[in-house]
Amino acid sequence: MSKITLSNPGKILAIFLLTGAMFLLVSGYGGKGMADRQITNSIQSLKQVSPQQWKALSQKKIFFGHQSVGNNIMQGIGEVQANDPEIHLNIIRTKDRADFVKPVFAHSEIGKNDYPLTKIKDFVHLMEDGFGDRLDMAFMKFCFVDINSKTDIHKIIDNYRKSIEELHARYPDMTIIHFTVPLLRKEKTSTINSVKNFVKGIMGKKKENFFSSSHNAARNEYNKLLLRYYGGKEPVFDLAKLESTDPAGNRQTFTYDGRKYYALTPEYTEDGGHLNLKGRKYIAEQLLIFLAKL
Repeated sequence: MSKITLSNPGKILAIFLLTGAMFLLVSGYGGKGMADRQITNSIQSLKQVSPQQWKALSQKKIFFGHQSVGNNIMQGIGEVQANDPEIHLNIIRTKDRADFVKPVFAHSEIGKNDYPLTKIKDFVHLMEDGFGDRLDMAFMKFCFVDINSKTDIHKIIDNYRKSIEELHARYPDMTIIHFTVPLLRKEKTSTINSVKNFVKGIMGKKKENFFSSSHNAARNEYNKLLLRYYGGKEPVFDLAKLESTDPAGNRQTFTYDGRKYYALTPEYTEDGGHLNLKGRKYIAEQLLIFLAKL
């Protein structure tokens, strides 16, 4: 009778894990997401806003600090306004406080991508440089590149909260709106590659890429913290929830480390992160409705 020799224990372990992982994936665990049909009722129609509410919004002084996805949203707002005679917003790109002597929906890029603290600092600086005394509403958003698996999300949220508290104390008449961080599309992997990544993750050998689920998971975790602190207490525009909700009301989900998270709906993007025509008009409509109803 021949003797079986385990000459490479690591390879044997990998084969064992591979077999087990394939069983789990085929049986539905850790696949495309167990709640793809979860329904949300957050999507609203422009028709739900009265003419009086649109008029009141047009008389506000508003500032939005952002980067690329923010540009997508502002483009969408321009497109929505062009097709709706009831919406009359004076939209300009500026960082000049002199532009806030009359009603305006102003926006500008702030900070530097990949460095979220610079965006907070720039936003606060603008408020203290004359914006805060003149504005009715102000808000900023991070980009998806600002939060990834290596980001210290607690450091970011603590810095953000401290800065917002200071602005609240200094400008009590200015409404500050909080934004959840935008998401990327789900990581695209075949069943075999999913199994390989599962095994590599256990063995500590998995390499991350731009669309790795670990990065989107970190964005979801940051958003949970933001909603925990401000949800139901101060205005929060849940951009991530809207991005992950398709036109039928279903959420785009994925599973990472045994937990369910949300991802950008493919219909709203061409490159997996920025908003296409459909995505930007949808988000723009929801933001305008949100602002008009505050």
